[in-house]
Amino acid sequence: MLYINLQSLLLSPIDWAQVKQIISVLEKFNEFTLLVSEGSPQITLSLAIYYDLADLLQEVSEKEGKFKNIDEDIVVVMERLHNHHVIIHVHK
Repeated sequence: MLYINLQSLLLSPIDWAQVKQIISVLEKFNEFTLLVSEGSPQITLSLAIYYDLADLLQEVSEKEGKFKNIDEDIVVVMERLHNHHVIIHVHK
C-alpha cells in the first residue's frame, strides 16, 4: 500500500485565518452577484453596486473598518483591483 503524507496539505491556523478574511471580502461580491442575478436589474441598482464595490475595495486596501487587521497579502490583491477600478473609472 502506498503511503501518502497528507500532513503537508493541511491548512495551518494562519492559512485558515486568511481563508476567513477572504470570505469576509467575497461575501459582499456574492451578495451583489445574487442581487443582479434576480430578474432584470435596473441601471440605478447597477450603479449603486458599482460604487459600493469600489468603496469595499478601498476599505480593504486601506485596512479600514472591519478590515483593519486583514492580512497584507489580501490587501495587495485588493489594492490591485482597486487601482484597476480607478483606471477604468478615469478612462470612462
